[in-house]
Order: sequence, then C-alpha cells, then structure tokens
Amino acid sequence: MDKFKNRMKFGICDVDREYQFYFKWLLNKLNQIFKWNNLPETVDETFLNNMLFLNGNICWTDKLKDELTVYYGNPGGEPNRYYMPTLFTIANPIMGSANVKIDNDEEGIMMFNSKGDKFFTYMPSSGGLFELIHQTATLLADNVVSINTAQINTRVQGIVTAGSDVLRRSAEVYMKQLYAGKPYTVIDENLAASIKVNPISSSASSSYISQLIELHQYIIAQFFNSVGIKTNPVNKKERLITDEINSVDNYLAVSLNEMLISRQESVERINKKYNTNISVELADELKPVVEEATQPAMSANEDGNVANVDGREATDDGAKEADKNE
Repeated sequence: MDKFKNRMKFGICDVDREYQFYFKWLLNKLNQIFKWNNLPETVDETFLNNMLFLNGNICWTDKLKDELTVYYGNPGGEPNRYYMPTLFTIANPIMGSANVKIDNDEEGIMMFNSKGDKFFTYMPSSGGLFELIHQTATLLADNVVSINTAQINTRVQGIVTAGSDVLRRSAEVYMKQLYAGKPYTVIDENLAASIKVNPISSSASSSYISQLIELHQYIIAQFFNSVGIKTNPVNKKERLITDEINSVDNYLAVSLNEMLISRQESVERINKKYNTNISVELADELKPVVEEATQPAMSANEDGNVANVDGREATDDGAKEADKNE
C-alpha cells in the first residue's frame, strides 16, 4: 500500500505520468479491435497485437526451435525488384538469433498492420499506429493537466494583500479561523484598515474548464475515428446531418478494413505454408460499423415504399422509370 500512497503524492499535474497512462490506455483499447481464432499456443495474442500497432510489422516463422511463433526484428537484406526486404533479422534472448528469408515466404511470412507499413519498411519513423498513439497521449496528458490547473485556480476567490509581514501573519490567523468554522472572529481595527481583498471573477475559469473538457472529448473521438471506431464528439453529435453521417461511416469502414485485410492476407499465406487454421476478424462490437457502411442508406417515402437516399423507390417499376428519365 505504501507504493500506491507514494504515487498519490504526485497528484495529476505531472505530464510525463499522464502521458504514460494515456499511452497504455489507448493501446489497450486498440487491442480490442480484432478477434483472433485458433492461434497456436506458441503465439501470444497481446504481443502480436502490440507489435503490429506499435511497430507496423512482425514475422511468423518456425525456423527457431521448430516452433511457429511471431518475432519482433529488423527487415533488411538485398531488396527485391519491388524494393522490399528479403531478410528478417531476429535477435531473441530466449529463442536465439537468425536471418529469416522472407522473399516469396521462403522461411517466414511478414504480417503488416496496413499496406502502408509494407512499403515504408525502411523509413526511420515508427510504423503502425505509434505516432497516432503518441500524439493523442501527449494531447490528452497536456489537456488533463490544464483541466486540473484550472480547477485549482477556481479556489482563489480573491487576493489578500497586507502592508507588512506582521499584518500578513495576523491576516493568515484570521483566515484560518474562518476556514476552521469559527462562528465569528474579532480583529484589530488597524488590521481591518490595512488589509485589502481584491476579488477575482471565476466566471472566466468556469468557461475555460468547459472548453477544456470538450477538447478532451474531441481528442479521444478523433483518435478512435482515425482507426475506424465510430465516435462523435459531444458538441458535434446533435448537429450531424444524414450525408455527414454516411460519409463518416464509409470512412470508418475503410479504416477498419484496411487493417483487417492486411492481417487476413497474411493469415491466408500462413495457413497454407504451416498447415494451420488461424483466422482473424473484427470484434463483434465493431462488425455493425462495416456492415452499415457497406449497405446503401434506405428510407421510407410518404407512400410507405422503401427508397434509397437519392429518393428513388427500391422497386422494379421505380428503377425502370428512373432509367427512362436518365
């Protein structure tokens, strides 16, 4: 318990500590996007997810100790005709070291977080979603510290000034008695005449806190929207129009499918090479996002007939009439 008590002493006005919290929090949320089935016992699902999200690639191979598992390492070797790496260098403290031939899936198969990661293997920047997580965690950490600072500042209702150190100490005794709940306190006439109280308006601070809270919600919403999880900021939700909703849904479906297809393509090759039955799909909670976005928006007109969003009735006669008009 002492360990936790020591942590509590820091409060929340520590950007570095808040950054670490939000980085782990965002990564944990990402780990819930995909559902893996029939993974070998030698493959840790959390490690697999984390490496794809943070590094952008990972290598599947059974070259070390004849165990099919996944490795973090460095793609390299002589580039092939598409300028893609042909070797994957592994240096694992437990499993050992090896140069795995990955060209044409000879000794191992590369899996990428997205097609973009596949063609930016040699780039010095971090792959996957590392930069997005890093940026969002930084913004959230700065913002939550700003919220806490604004809250603390609302406690200051006025600034008390005194002409001397003696008067200052007398004023502090008086203020402490008030905060201690004394029903009344008699002070010296000279003290009352020498102390000045300069009131501070708290209305601006309250408005500032509201803006920071909305910004916090907006930052989180933008993060999840960027990876394909439908989230509307509170200040925007009531003003979304139909076309805007459809546009957002289509964008989200593309973002999710981009990562899903990249994984499924690699899984198909892994199953073929290693005779496994692995599969990956979206988490059940996220499947409706893609299903709704890939279907045309429908509505009912005054006659009760179902129509597409462009107003055409979804019937044979309606379709024929529309074709004639075109």
